Parts: sequence; structure tokens; C-alpha cells
Amino acid sequence: VKAMFLWAEEMDICPCPVRKFPNAAEVPPETKRFSDAELRQLLGKVPAEFSDFRDMIVFGLHTGLRPQELRGLTRSQLRDDGNGNWGVFIQNHKTAKMAHEPKPRTVPLTPEAKEIALSHLAAHPETDVVFLNGHGNPYTKDVFRQRLRRWCARAGIKPRPPYALRHTFGSMEAEANINQTVIAQMMGHSQLSTTARYISNNADHHRSAIGAVGSRLSDLSRKGGETDEYGRQTLPRYV
Repeated sequence: VKAMFLWAEEMDICPCPVRKFPNAAEVPPETKRFSDAELRQLLGKVPAEFSDFRDMIVFGLHTGLRPQELRGLTRSQLRDDGNGNWGVFIQNHKTAKMAHEPKPRTVPLTPEAKEIALSHLAAHPETDVVFLNGHGNPYTKDVFRQRLRRWCARAGIKPRPPYALRHTFGSMEAEANINQTVIAQMMGHSQLSTTARYISNNADHHRSAIGAVGSRLSDLSRKGGETDEYGRQTLPRYV
């Protein structure tokens, strides 16, 4: 914006109204995610007549797709490697445009996600979009958001936007100690700092990490102890 105004001033189009712009905040925004208890409440409240919408929510939790990717998922983006392993293949995703060498993104499907996708493809073989609403049309941005917030309210939990499904996926992957680079590749992040949001401020994840280091160092310290005259291990001496 500043460069645009300075150019306009140089070209005698208009003066630059701002000489100094505030620095952008470096604190990453808080992730909006569902807890396990909230997911049980939410998924238990979606009635049978809205099973298609429930499938869409569950598929989003299993894949971490962006809301627009989830709503616009097509048959051609679901691929089988020939061994029964299915995945979502996205050629032109959001962050690919910002990378120096754009690369497609692949997200492997869990058995449940695979079953959901194939059942929806079989239910409407004449259409290309995987998830359709009750009228046989793709979900719009507003309808998807409003319906999810409405079912959150009915389940008695804090209403959240569709992006919460993606944030929940990322947080669960981090809690499962999946490599941060792998998470970034599956979620289509161009920078690891974005992926780090799902790891930061995660007390259980941090305790687990510290516990693993503590156990390993304790084991090493015991093995590093001295032996007595009979060759038995003794406790190490600390200075």
C-alpha cells in the first residue's frame, strides 16, 4: 500500500497520506479448534436427515482441507494409487501460488474418509462435486458457515467457523507427534511458522516432549554409571 501511494505521489496523481505504517503483529492468531468432548457433542447432535452434512464435517476433520477446498472437492481430485490407497490431490491450492516452485498437494485418506468419499460419489454419479446439499447443489460459503454454527449452538458448544475443522486436524496431528514438515506438506503451508501455531501453547504436547527427553536422559545417565568390583552397575556421581 505504501509503495502504491509513493508511486502515485511521484507521478503527481495524489499525495501520500501516510509516511509511516505500523509494523504488522508478529504474534500468530489463536487457533480455533474443537476438543474431543465438543466433537462428540456436535456429531451426536446432527440428525439422520443431515447425514450428508455430518459426513462433510467428518471428512474435513480427517483431511484438514480448507473450507473452500472441502466445499469444492471434485471426483478428479480423489485418486487411487492402484493399491487401494486413496488420497486428495490438489494441483492449484492457496499457497502453491506463493511458492517459488509450485507443487501439488496430496492428503492421504483414512479408511473412514475413503468410505465417505466413495459413498458420496456413488450416491450422485452424474455430478462432479463430492459433497452436495439437500437440493443437490454444492454448499456455498455462507450456508456451510451458518449450518455449522447452528449445529454448534444446538450441541451446546461454542459456535466456530468451518476453519475450526482444519485447525482441529492440525492440532491432532501435532499431538500425535507427527513431524512438523509432514504436517506442513499435508496442510499446504508454505512456511513452517504457520504450522507452528498448532504446536505452540499445547501443554499436553509439550509435557509429552519433555517426558520423552527426560526418560532418554535418565536412561543414559544410568548406563553411564560406574561399576563396582563385581561389575555391577552403580549410580553415577554428579558434581
